[in-house]
Parts: sequence; C-alpha cells; structure tokens
Amino acid sequence: MRILVFALFILGMGLFGCSKKAVITPTNGISGQWKWENSGSGPTAIQSSSVSAVIVQFNPDNTYKIFLNGSIFSTGTYQINLTGNQGSIKFNNITQSPGNNSIYNYIIVGQLTLFENEEVNFSSNTLQLTQFPISPEDYISNFSR
Repeated sequence: MRILVFALFILGMGLFGCSKKAVITPTNGISGQWKWENSGSGPTAIQSSSVSAVIVQFNPDNTYKIFLNGSIFSTGTYQINLTGNQGSIKFNNITQSPGNNSIYNYIIVGQLTLFENEEVNFSSNTLQLTQFPISPEDYISNFSR
C-alpha cells in the first residue's frame, strides 16, 4: 500500500508539480540568419561586398526578412519542404517577373537575386539556394551563418 501511495505521489508531482514554459524550437534547419557570400551561373560569379551586404533571416513561424546593409529590404512568408538537409523553398511574396515569357519570379537585393522557387541544400553553417526549376544556366547562391 505504501508503494502505491508513493508511486501516485511521484506521478502527481510529475504531472502537476512543475510547470515550465514550452520551449519553441525551429521547425526546420534553416531557421536563423544567413549572410550572403556569393552567387553565380556557369563561369560568372558575384561576390558579396560592403555595398551589397545581404542577410536573409528565416524564422520558425515561416516568415522571413531580407536585410540590405543592415536595413530591412523585404519581408514575407515562405513554404519549405525538406527531407533531411535538402528540399525546396517558395518565397510567397516574390512575384516580380522579368518578362512575359519567364517562369522565374525574382527579387533583386543589392547584387543578390532571389527567386520565388529555390532548391535548398544546407549544413549547420552553409546554405545553398539554386534557382528552380533548374536550367542549364541555373543560378546558385551561397550563404553562411
């Protein structure tokens, strides 16, 4: 009988004795701030510079902010589909088309071009976005934490 009372006491303390606030954890591995390093297509490459310092911040609630030289340039929402450390991302607020016949919507932030749809590959310290659908001249952008 004592064992049963003791077990119920321990169970009650576990359920009702402590109350911690829930810890919100990122819903995906890309959450956080990413500094643009370079972009390129084929043999051409564009490097980040002090004139075009771009940071993309992905939030766990599927919102993003893009900073240019420390100031907010653009904000919006994104959808992400990941399997492990790769997948696809859609920037819901990037809707500018470069022409009537183009399938690529984009935004230009300083010297960085971000596309509405991108393939994603990342590790703990690097992020790579590749224009999607992929073409022979696919545009790849590299970021670091």
